[in-house]
Amino acid sequence: MSEYESDQRVEPVHITTYRHLRRAVRRGWALPEPPAAPSLADLSRVRVRGRTERT
Repeated sequence: MSEYESDQRVEPVHITTYRHLRRAVRRGWALPEPPAAPSLADLSRVRVRGRTERT
């Protein structure tokens, strides 16, 4: 066993997007709660009415 001790003052990472969640899981960061599957609304882009992606 190593003598490593975690610092209790460090706050858990705050996940705001699915991309951040994937990065945290890939790097093995401790998450405050188990990751939930993203909903369709989380994955879809919010588009401005009457505009396409190119305009």
